[in-house]
Amino acid sequence: MIWVGLLAACHTPKSTTRQPSTKTKNHSTQSNSKNNSATASNKNNKIDESTLFFNAEKERLTGTPRQALNTYTEFTNKYPENAVGLFNTARLQFNLGDEQNAVKNVKKACELEPDNKYFRNLYFQLLMYNNKYKDAENQLNFLISKYPENTDYLFKKAMLFVKTKEYDNAIEVLDQIEQKSGFNEDVILQKKSVYEAMGKTNEAITQIQKLRKEEPGAIQYIIMMIDTYEKANQKQKSEPLYKELETNFKNEPIAQVALAQYYLGKNNQSQYQYYIEKLSKIKTLTPKQKISLLIPTIQKLNVDSSKQNINIATLAKKIIEASPDSKDAKLFYANVLYYTKQYDEALYEYKKIIRLDESNFEIWNSIISISFDKNEMDSVVNYGNKWIENFPNNPLPYLLTAIGYQQLKNYEPAIKNLDIAAGLNSDNLAINSQIYASLGEIYHQQKNTH
Repeated sequence: MIWVGLLAACHTPKSTTRQPSTKTKNHSTQSNSKNNSATASNKNNKIDESTLFFNAEKERLTGTPRQALNTYTEFTNKYPENAVGLFNTARLQFNLGDEQNAVKNVKKACELEPDNKYFRNLYFQLLMYNNKYKDAENQLNFLISKYPENTDYLFKKAMLFVKTKEYDNAIEVLDQIEQKSGFNEDVILQKKSVYEAMGKTNEAITQIQKLRKEEPGAIQYIIMMIDTYEKANQKQKSEPLYKELETNFKNEPIAQVALAQYYLGKNNQSQYQYYIEKLSKIKTLTPKQKISLLIPTIQKLNVDSSKQNINIATLAKKIIEASPDSKDAKLFYANVLYYTKQYDEALYEYKKIIRLDESNFEIWNSIISISFDKNEMDSVVNYGNKWIENFPNNPLPYLLTAIGYQQLKNYEPAIKNLDIAAGLNSDNLAINSQIYASLGEIYHQQKNTH
């Protein structure tokens, strides 16, 4: 090298044979040793980082979120510039109810990798969850500018405006999507809903007519128009649509349901019964399909009308008779009896079902509920303990069984069940509040007794 030559020229050696400098050699060796050590250290750090990340991700994917969060927290404390680690930590924190720290971590992840759409999407969701709508809109605006052809972001922006009741802005964004994507049923239906929320019934009907133009024989759009008029208290405008259903589509199941509802509202029992009977006899429909079609009719029933109660219960029984092995039909019949306040009959049917299948949580809940209504606390305790056997990790059976024991003034098993319920750490605030309220009541009752 040139600088070595210059040094040699300035410092002429005293002898013709000069020994290599030991100092220079040692310095060079030490420098190389330090470089090798630093390289090895960096390599070890990378291995440690990868191992810790792998362990955290493994815990997240194998269903131990609390442990995964602990490991990810350790990881992000040690490697605070790792954006993916911050992102996954935020996801876990959100799922475990720590929204505040989740927002902080995903925000930092976005700062480290501003163009990462997955980070931005999570940040948007968290902002929406925390009602920070303006900040959420800013995230969407960034994504829309970065990915202008992705109409999903525009749709989310429209839904944000719906959420904040900025309906004119929502319509404007939905129009932009239509311009980009052309005919889109989802967008048209959303515009219909927005116009309904604005009280603009004619504009909502115009949107449905677009859909009818594309599919003139589609019954669902006729029913949709009926629903829009009726929600706007313009029932007179729906009359011709019902006549159209009866004239052109009376053999279609969905039309039969709509016509049954129509005649039920008119208190025309014979026509109501006619269409319900027709529906129950359709062999191509499974019991589950018949039930799903009948649910809107059941919801419109006047539960104080004994005649209507008998009609719908009779229909439900006919569905069972047509499909005697169907669990769905049996449960439907029991639920109809319960909904129409025929509690003794409902309880009888629920108990028949539970003897064959103990895995339905809601049936147990209904049995306990009816037993409370009938003030049969022995039944509450009896069925409550069986419910606990089938669902030992759910706090609700313990709570309701404890209340049964409490009403019987049997405080020891009541407290035991409440303590177990409290230890199950339910996310349901109402259940938690009731657990501690019941414990307080029992301790107060015991004090008065003694």
